[in-house]
Amino acid sequence: MVGHSELPNDTTFHGFLWTVETGMRDLGTLPRDFASAANGINDGGDVVGASFDANFNPRAVLWKYGVPFDLNKRIAANPSGLYLLLAVSINSRGEIVGLAVTSTGLHGFLATPVH
Repeated sequence: MVGHSELPNDTTFHGFLWTVETGMRDLGTLPRDFASAANGINDGGDVVGASFDANFNPRAVLWKYGVPFDLNKRIAANPSGLYLLLAVSINSRGEIVGLAVTSTGLHGFLATPVH
């Protein structure tokens, strides 16, 4: 199970992963960020969501083996200027859907991994 939870003293919130074996585990944030939320998980335990800076600007994130990766840094050449805001779901093939933005507005995205 994934989601987000308040940290002690309501200082911020972080995404979490809960399993029977480990219980609730804090996923943390991307470097220099303030908060995070986990939205989806696949059968391999890969988690997707968003990491937020101090101004609550989101970046789509993938946690693989508990390590966060900025999905914007993992996409190939990006001439459209697409900026991935929020990863919503990930399937067993590692395909991720979510919300992105360009100069023309909001868009849905499908990120397909290259193996």
